[in-house]
Formats: sequence, structure tokens, C-alpha cells
Amino acid sequence: MPWEFSDHHVRPNVFFWSPKAYEERRQVNGRRREATECYRRAQQLVEDGEYEEAEEQLEFAVAAWPDNAKFVLALGSVVCHYLRDPEGSLDWFDRAIEIKDSHQHRMARAAAAAAMGSLEEALEDVQHALDAQRMNGVYMRTRAMLLERMGRYKEAILDFKAAVPLLREDGVPVADCIINQGYCNRMLHKHAEAQRLFEDASKISPSDITVRILLGCTFMEGRRYKDALHMFESQLAAHADSPAAHNNMALAIHQTVVQEEALPQHRAASSARKEQPAGLERSEGSHRPSTGAACAGAGAAMAMGEEDVELSDDDFDFGDGGCVSGMDGAGGRSTPPGGRGSSSNEDPKQWLLNVLQADAKDAPSASSRAEQHTEQLKKALELLNRAAELFEQQQHELEATGMRGVCASKNGVHALEPNTPGQALDGVLLMLAHSQRVPGMPAVHDAEIQEGEIEYNRGQVHLALGNLNQAEEDFSAALEINPTHAHYPHFRAVVYGRKGNYKEAINWNMQALALNPGYFPANYHLGLVLHLLGRHAEALERMDVALKRKPHAAAALEARGSMLQELDNHRDAIVALQDALHNLSADEPPSVTARLHYAIAQSAIAMHDVGLLKDSLRQARIHGQDAASTYNLRGLLAHREKQLAKAAAYHTRAVNLAPNEARFLFDRSQVNVERGALDTALDDLSLALKMLPGNASLLYFRGAAYYARARGADDDSAALQDFEAAARTLRGHSSAAPLAAARSGTVASQMLVRSSAGAGVLARLSPAASGDFEGGGGGGFGSGGGLARSGTIASQMLNRSGANAGPSRLSPVASGEAEGGAAGCGGGGSGGAAHPTPTLRVDPRLWEGSKIICGSPTPPDLTTSLWYQLGCVQARLGHFGDAVGAFEAAAQLLPTHPRILHELAKCYQATSRFSDAIQCFDRVLVQQPRNARALFRRGLAYRSLKQYDRAAADMERARQLEPANAAMWVDYHRLCEWVSSGVGSAPSSARGCACVSCMTRYPSVPSLHEAVQARDLKRLVWTTVSVAAARCFLLVRRRQAVTTVHGHTRDSSLASENGRMGGWEL
Repeated sequence: MPWEFSDHHVRPNVFFWSPKAYEERRQVNGRRREATECYRRAQQLVEDGEYEEAEEQLEFAVAAWPDNAKFVLALGSVVCHYLRDPEGSLDWFDRAIEIKDSHQHRMARAAAAAAMGSLEEALEDVQHALDAQRMNGVYMRTRAMLLERMGRYKEAILDFKAAVPLLREDGVPVADCIINQGYCNRMLHKHAEAQRLFEDASKISPSDITVRILLGCTFMEGRRYKDALHMFESQLAAHADSPAAHNNMALAIHQTVVQEEALPQHRAASSARKEQPAGLERSEGSHRPSTGAACAGAGAAMAMGEEDVELSDDDFDFGDGGCVSGMDGAGGRSTPPGGRGSSSNEDPKQWLLNVLQADAKDAPSASSRAEQHTEQLKKALELLNRAAELFEQQQHELEATGMRGVCASKNGVHALEPNTPGQALDGVLLMLAHSQRVPGMPAVHDAEIQEGEIEYNRGQVHLALGNLNQAEEDFSAALEINPTHAHYPHFRAVVYGRKGNYKEAINWNMQALALNPGYFPANYHLGLVLHLLGRHAEALERMDVALKRKPHAAAALEARGSMLQELDNHRDAIVALQDALHNLSADEPPSVTARLHYAIAQSAIAMHDVGLLKDSLRQARIHGQDAASTYNLRGLLAHREKQLAKAAAYHTRAVNLAPNEARFLFDRSQVNVERGALDTALDDLSLALKMLPGNASLLYFRGAAYYARARGADDDSAALQDFEAAARTLRGHSSAAPLAAARSGTVASQMLVRSSAGAGVLARLSPAASGDFEGGGGGGFGSGGGLARSGTIASQMLNRSGANAGPSRLSPVASGEAEGGAAGCGGGGSGGAAHPTPTLRVDPRLWEGSKIICGSPTPPDLTTSLWYQLGCVQARLGHFGDAVGAFEAAAQLLPTHPRILHELAKCYQATSRFSDAIQCFDRVLVQQPRNARALFRRGLAYRSLKQYDRAAADMERARQLEPANAAMWVDYHRLCEWVSSGVGSAPSSARGCACVSCMTRYPSVPSLHEAVQARDLKRLVWTTVSVAAARCFLLVRRRQAVTTVHGHTRDSSLASENGRMGGWEL
């Protein structure tokens, strides 16, 4: 207020108030005393919690003493901090700064601005205060907390670090400052530094529950689950009504159980690795099986192979007795340590199945999981159920009070999200960065738990217990509550992957990727599923997307290498597998390292890199790969290089070390087939069938070997039995519709069988059957349609896990038996078949050993070859009706293949279906118009239908195409003589005529001399005008008197000849 001093007296060095001025001054002093009294009363009211009355008293004080910055500052503080109205307090703080711009006033206004969420303005005021007080630890701590709230964690760490010694000098507790510094490091994913700081804070304040919670969370991130469990026990004891405490405790129990179940394998693997050098020093012959059928088969192969083969040049000895997996007392193969699988005769992608199905398809039993672990997991379920109840209650309370989303502050601990309002400039600051939070992580505060997260964690525990249906319910509930989180649809895909429903797994992974296209787990899991289903190119695309997010993920790099191997891109596969080796975690068991080295060795074979092969095999052996697998791999390399004797020797060593491994026997059998040692091959296949009873692909190969050996009716009957057993697997999968025909131009229409073993056996068909193709009598399928060469081995990729293999839980897709779907040769007709076509593929457990060698990673489709060979052996045994059915099935799959059509036509002739035979021969001649045999046989069919003009034209054309082939010549003179004598059914115009031109119009026979020479009555029946004429020709040939051409003469020797006729040599 203006003061007037005009009414006064002035004397030298003396000042006198005028009465008016004196009165005014007295009034001012009175108001100031009243203001001071109001300020004191306000202080007491604040202590008593009467904040509104305190505000009223301070307003009186400010009104009475308006230029007193102290009262203005106090009023702003009450409004901001006690009445929770930071916006209303700003005017008072601005007024205080106008009265006096001091660092205290700036700090007060900074607190109000921070409470409003205006962090930039607050930071500006704090910086102004620090300019005035550079060594003020409290101000520096405040700036650090503002920077933390703004997400500028690196700058915040520097301020917290600088503030600690200043606060110590001032006697201010520093535990909260150290905790905040550690929390900033945690937000930057510097977990080791964060853990060190939390441990320092714990030493300063050992009873602080907050630091124990943070330590527990850090231990969880560092996989120190037992230590985390100890910390969360303290949290649960102190906060029994906290959903975060129950949730964290359950997570720690779950992870502890999982870790303890893995540790024994790691210990066993480490122990085995320590013992490895001693084992490698054993002599080669120190551990051979000595009893059993397997040993007999192995010895037979050794006798024909290894004893005469020198293996020392460019080779190295692995030491048969030194393999980590060893041999058990019964001569079997013991379980190797660690890894993702541990048994013989496993699916080659068992490691992939183990990832997708987590080694547990069904609920665990007491024998597979320790009872105490099951009890612990059940306790975790109880904790999560309680956490869900507490969380729901807490959410209802927040809704009722309107406090949802508001900064949660209690006991000096503040939990809020970045760049949000909140009064948090001291104490412990916990930033709730939900965007960085992943379900399944522990919660540092109740406010950090998101909706659906507890249900998700409960689903994880159900998965660990094998309760797939309950897990699916929890994941579905989490997805319904929070449909924007990619984790929840992804783990529905995980459940379906465990169940083997890969179609649904793909669908749910795609839903997860629609929410987050770069989500690593979904891309990785989807890539594995597609890889398992054989969709390797798509799988590789997904794995590349996953690796963009985590380029050093060893599991993803290994999977990528496997996919590249399946795509026959071994150069890039080697790079990916080597990268996986370099990025392996230190806690991975040695068996994983062995598996990766072994996979590199497989690709080294395909790349003809002998140096890399040797080095990789040596490293695989050092890390626990069994010697049998390495010997088998060396045998496959020798096989590829056509060193068949060496290949047989190596395979024999592998069989001797692991006589119960069906794949090794199968690989050796293929070498023996190519060497022509069919007896030994049959022994190996029979032994393999004892290990894999009823295996359709083994039955097929053994039947083909019997058929190729062809030592008489016994071999034919054995082949028929094996082929029919294999065919039953197809018939069992095809109850609704006949086999669908393959589309013209597909791979199936170009190649019946890609299996070299199958091709090698098929090449040894009967002479007549193998000679019915245009271009000469090449070997079986190889001569007719560009099929596999005789004796080549099919492309094989070796077992990724070798001895480190797990129990064989084959999915229908990976089983290698009859599978539904229009895959391989059974492609379906145009527009798609109404029913899936069952196919027989080589069992992946067998094919895995050889697919790299021929560059065909996919197991070949044997379906068409099976029906064809079944028809051949049935026809050879004279079962022409059954043979027609088999050949028709093969023709449905490959409707344009000339060999199948030719054999089908021959069977039609044998069953008197001449019109059908002519149609098949027509289809053959469309593709091979110069096929003399098809022309000649069609002529026979025309003769049987009495279409003599057409018969004559076909036979003459066949003779012109192969003039040097005696089978194409007809003795028309002799035939005419018989016909003119009244034999047969030639037209009357031909009777009595002995000229060649006449019989050219009415031919009906091939070379009768050849037929008679072969003493083949059946052939004569087909090639002469009548049965009587055939008999007469035989009698004339034997210079026996014939008195009639009507068969009245009976000759016992002729009858005996008739009895021996037969066979499928047409």
C-alpha cells in the first residue's frame, strides 16, 4: 500500500513520524503479527491433517503480508502437496518467484510442474536451481529423477552417481538414490550393473522390501531362480495382500522347477565330456557286440567288406569304445547325455518335435517328473489363483475411487509411467514401461501387472504340468481380456503345437504376427512348424524375420541351417550352423555343440569339403557325438564317391557299434544293393524290420530286394508278402475313394521313384519286362522315363542328432508311413481330388542317413513304385487278376507313364480283356510311336479280336522297326500251311494259300520257331491260331507223328511240358 510521509517535522539528523504515518505503521505491524500467527496455526493444522483449514489460514497470512515470499511459498506447497492441486499452486509459486527468484522457489515450482506432468518446465527450474547450488546433492537427485521419468536413463544414471557422495556429506540417506540408479540400469537392460547396485543398496538397508523385490526380479532375469525365490518369499511375507507378490512367487517356483529338471542332464553331459579323452584312447576293436541276430548280420557284412579295405588313408579313427553314449551290457545303444533327444531309431526331426512339443505331450507321471516338482508346480497354481483374486479386488477398488492410472505412491515408493503426472521427486522411483514389459516377467509393483497377465502365467504352469486343455483355457482368457498382446495368441499356437495340430498352430501364430509382425517367438515357432511340415522355403522366410529381431539367437540360427540343408543350399547352411555355434549360450549342454558340428559335417559331404568334414566330425566326437554316427557318415561319403567297399566297411563299423540302429542297417543295405550283394542286403533289411516292426518303407525295400534276387518261387512269394503288407498301409488310409490320378506334367508324372535303392532293385526286373521299352532293354525304370539310374543312392541328409536323440514321438506328417494328402506322386486330378490320396514315403528315420548324398532332402514317394512292383510280382506268379488291380492303381497315379501302361496292357491280355489292352497300348504308342514291342503286342490283341488287317499292320510295322529282333518275325509259310489244312480261324480267303502276301493281311503269330524252341505252350497259345495248332507245332518240332490237327493225339511228354509252362516272361 502507498505510504505518505508528507505530514512530519524535520530537524537536523532527527526523523519524526507524523501521527498519521505512525498510525499506519502500527496497523502494518499488527497485520504482520496476525499473518505470522496464521502461518503458525497453518503449520499446526498441516501436522494435524487439516489441510483445507491450513490453506485458509495461509491465505489470511498472504493477504495480511502480501510481499512475504515465505507465506506465499507455504500456501503453494499446501495446495500442491497436501490438497493435490498442483495446477492451482502454480500461481502462488510464480508469485513467490516474482517476489524473490531463489533456488528454493524454483525447486518448489519444479515440484508442482512435475506433479502436473510438465517435466520439461520442471527440469528447467531444477537446472536454474543447480546453477545457483552446483554441489547440492538433493537438487542433483531431483534432476536425476526427472530425467528418469522422461526416459533419459543414461543421463539419470550420471546424476544419481554424482548425487550419492554429496548426499553422504550432508548426512542424507543414499539407499534410495542407489536403488534408482540400479533401476535405470535395469531399464537399459544392464542387468549385471543393476544387480550390483541393488546388492549395494541391500547392504545399506537390508530390511528394505523394495530392494529385495528388485533383486528378485534381477535374479529372475539372470536365471538365478533359487535366489529370486528367496527374495520373493520376503516380499510375500511383507505384502500378503499383493497380487504382485503371489505372481512373482509362482513364477520363481515354476522357473526353479524347470531349471532343476534340466540340470541333471547338464551335469551328465559335463561328466561325459570330462571322461571323453580317456575313452578316445581305447582301441578300435575293444567294444564289439558278440551275440544276437544283429551281430550275425553285421559279421556277414564285415566279411564281405571291411576285411579287405584299408581305411587308414585320409581317414582318422574315432575309437569304437570311446563314444560318450557307449554300449550297454546287452550290446544296445545307451542314452547319450543332454541334448534335445536321446534314443535310437528316432525321427530325424525329433529335435524339432521336442521344441514344438516340449518333450511332453501328455500329463507327466511320477516316473517322468519328480513328485516334489509336481507339488511345487501345484503350489504355483494356487499362488496364481490367489493373485488373480487379489488383482480383481484391487481393480474394483481403483475403479470405485477413480484412482486407476494415477501414480501409485506408498512408503516412499512411487510407481508411474514415463512422462506422466505424479509427485515423485524423492524416494524410490519405479517406472512402469508397459511397452517393454513381456508377460511372464516378475512385477516390481502391483501397478505393473497388466490385465490377462496372471492368466497367461497360469497357462504356462499348466503347460509345465502337461495340462494342455487348462493351459488353452487360460491363454484364451488372457486373449479375451487383452486382445492386443501378441503373446496370448502365440501361446495358443504353442498349445496346438504340443497337441500336434499344426494347422491351428499356424493360424494362431499368424494372428500373433498380425498384432506384432516382428514378434520373435511367433516367427520362430511358425518357422519350426512349417519346417516340420516340409514347407521349407516359407519356414526360411519366417526364420529370417525372427533373426532380424534377434540376430544372435543360436536356436534360430540352427533351425535356419537345417532349413537351408532341406533346400539343398549347403553353403549357406554351413555359415548359419557355424554362427549358431559361435552364439551358443554357456549353459547349453555339450550335446547341442555336438549336434551342430555333426550337422556341419553333413553339409560338408554335400560340398565335397573333406577338410571341413574331418574337423567337424572330430569336434562332434569330442563333444559327445557317438562313434557309430560318425562312422556311418563316413560310409555315406564313401558311398557318394562310389567307393563301395570302403562304404560297406564304414557302415559295418557303425552297425557293430550300434546294432539296434535301423538307419545304419538300412544305409548298409543300400550299399550292398548297389554292389549286387542282395543276400546281405536282405539280412540287413530283415534286422531293421525287427527294430521297426511293420515299417512300410522297410517292407517295400525288402520286397524289392526279393523281387530283384529272383531265385525262384520262394523269392517271388516273399516279395509278394512284403509288397502286400506295405500296400495294406495305403489301403488302410484310403477307405473313401480310389487313388486319384496325378496331373500331367507334375514331378510325379516324370519320376516314379527317387529312391536309389528302389531304383536299383527295380532295375533288375525280369528280362521281358525290362525289355518292353522303346530304346532297348535298359534297366527297369531307368530305361523308360528318365527315372533314377540303377544302383544310385538316394539323396540323404544325415541324422542331425546322431546318438543325441530323443524318444520317437512321430507326428503323422513325419512318420514316413502312409500319409494322406496330394503330395508326391499322388497329386490329384484337375481341380483337386475329392479325397486325399494316401502316399507311401520313405520313413524319415531311414531316409535321414542319405538325403544329402543325392540332393533330395524330401523322402521319396514310393507309392507308384509299390503298386507297380506288386503288379509285376503278382504277374510273375500268374495272379493276373490281382496284377491288373495293382497296375491300375499305379496308372491312376501316373496315367501317362509308358511302362506302367505297357504292363497293365499285358495283364489285360492275360485276362482276355483285349479291348482294354488295345487302349493301353494306344496310350503307350502316343508317347513312344516307335515302340516295336507295344506294336507287336497290340497286333496280338487285334488278332484275338479277329481284326486281322490291323493285326497284320502292327506286326509288320514292329518287324520293320526291329528287323534284327527274331521275335518280330513270323513264319508265314509254315503258318499258312497249317491254316490251309483247316487249323484255326483264318478267313476262307486265306485257306489253301501259301503266299507271304496273303498271310501279311492275316497274321496272327510272332516267331513260332522261337516259341517252339522255348517249348512254351502258353506262348504258343497266344501266338498261334489255336491251341491245337500249338500242340501240333510242338509235336512236329520233336519229330513226332501227327495224325490230326484237332488235338486227338495225346502225348505224355507234351503234357509234362505243358505243366512246366508259365511265368510272366511275356
